[in-house]
Amino acid sequence: MRKFLRIKLFILWFLGENYEKIFLMLIFILSLILSLVGCDNTYYWEFNYSYEEVDQIKIIEMIDDLHYREIQEIDLSLSKEFYNDIANIEMKRYGPNLSSPSGKCFLIVFENGEYDIISQEESKHFKYNGEEILACNSWLYCNENEFNELINKYLNN
Repeated sequence: MRKFLRIKLFILWFLGENYEKIFLMLIFILSLILSLVGCDNTYYWEFNYSYEEVDQIKIIEMIDDLHYREIQEIDLSLSKEFYNDIANIEMKRYGPNLSSPSGKCFLIVFENGEYDIISQEESKHFKYNGEEILACNSWLYCNENEFNELINKYLNN
């Protein structure tokens, strides 16, 4: 506490009468810098169920928020490798501008009927709450080139 008072007294002495405005500006600038530095976190997709509980893996293309066109079904013998590939994609968290899965995506259906849609823009878990399936936003996106390479890998199998 004494150290803080000494710093404040030094600022008072150094800046004169406008110390409060400048002090607040310094706090604001430091907060801004710390928040920007904290935004560079890397996340990885976490499945709620093991690869052994997967019923289907498909590559789909989203038509709109509720409809998709199936492109190809992926052999379940590749599910462990698929899980590892998805787990190794670096993802970033984005802000409040909520997006929906779009373009080519992976659809992973689990034995209990719940499913995940993994997309370059926004990946989601779809879970039962007892009566209906609810979308759980992840707020995650990944590198477009890295994601497209993974799509192409499984399209060519």
